[in-house]
Amino acid sequence: MTRVIDLTWPLWEGMPNPPAHPVTPKLVSGTMSHKATALWMAKSPRYGQVSFASEQFLLAGHMGTHLDAPYHGNPEGATVDAVDLAHVCGEAVWLDVSTAFGPRALVTSAHLEQALAAAGVALAPIVLLYTAWSRNREDPRRYFRDSMGLSEEAAVWLRERGTLTVGVDAPSVDPGGSAEVPAHMNFFRPRPGEPAICVIENLIRLEEIPGHGFYFVGAPLPLRGVSGSPIRAL
Repeated sequence: MTRVIDLTWPLWEGMPNPPAHPVTPKLVSGTMSHKATALWMAKSPRYGQVSFASEQFLLAGHMGTHLDAPYHGNPEGATVDAVDLAHVCGEAVWLDVSTAFGPRALVTSAHLEQALAAAGVALAPIVLLYTAWSRNREDPRRYFRDSMGLSEEAAVWLRERGTLTVGVDAPSVDPGGSAEVPAHMNFFRPRPGEPAICVIENLIRLEEIPGHGFYFVGAPLPLRGVSGSPIRAL
C-alpha cells in the first residue's frame, strides 16, 4: 500500500493568521448542523435516522498550507486556475536546510548544495525545504514575525536549475521583515524564456518523509483569477 504523509497545516476558526492577511477561516450564517436538520425532519417517518451537515465559511487564499501562484507577485503571471498542475504535482525532493535555523535567518545556496549532497538524490522539479521553522507554529508571533527564508542567491540557484515549485515549512520564502522580498520576485518574475516558479508555504512534517525523493501532490482549488489557494499537500 502506498504510504501517504499529510504535509498540510489544518484549518480551523481561530487559527493563527499572518498579519498581512484577513482573519480567517470564519464560519458564517447558513451553516447546517445535524442537530438542526434532525429537528426539521421531525415529521419524517425516518426521524432520528436522517440529518445533514453543511458549512459556509470565509477563507483567505493565502491561509494555512497554500499555493502562491505567480500572479501573487506579478500582474502578468499565471493565476491559480492557470497554473500548470504538472508544476505542483510530480517528482519532488525535500532538502534539510535546518542548519541555517534562526530568527530571520537566510538559507543560502551553500546550504542548498550541502543539503542536496547529504540527501544523495538528484534535484527534482519540485523542491521542498525543511528549515525546522515549523516547530514555532504554536508561537504565532514568533512564527510569522521572525520567520527565516531564502537569500536572493539561493532563489537564483533554484531558478537556474529548472525548479518549477519551491515549498517551505515557514510562512514565506522570504524572511520576516523583508521589504524587497527577493525570493518571491525571483520566482514570480522570471527572465525571458524561463518559467515562473510556484511557491508553497506553511508546510509541516517534511522531516517525516522517509526518502528524500518522492511523489508530491500540491494541487490548488481551481479558483479563477486569484493569486493563492489553500492546498492539501501530500
